[in-house]
Amino acid sequence: MNYSHDYTIDEKYIFEQNSSLIYLKLDRSQNIELSKPASRLFGEIISLNLKKGIATRDELLTNVWEEYGLVGSNNNLNTYISEIRKKLEQIGIDPKSIVTVPKKGFRLDSHISIHESEIIDTENQYDEIIYSQKNIHI
Repeated sequence: MNYSHDYTIDEKYIFEQNSSLIYLKLDRSQNIELSKPASRLFGEIISLNLKKGIATRDELLTNVWEEYGLVGSNNNLNTYISEIRKKLEQIGIDPKSIVTVPKKGFRLDSHISIHESEIIDTENQYDEIIYSQKNIHI
């Protein structure tokens, strides 16, 4: 079986990290696309917030840039956070749901669910399986 790792945001939106898309759960045609670095960054922010409630700047710079052989900087980080917030607002998600924690990093004030979609044929039809949920309201 092939699995795609996606996230549900506020039970209304899907962030599909492999395609860099955020779309309405009930209408995939209503979507926005993040740049590849912004998609990696958003995925890492979600992942770290699910694990420990905050994504530190150092972790993000390492995991989003350095692990890909790139040089990260606070300027890069701030630029892509801004891109993500603008894109979230375009699709209808409150951009303030990414909260800057001064001198530390970022946290999410959204309900995030992790789910896997099992690919059942080549027409990209999916069976959704919710396997973990965590509220990130801090």
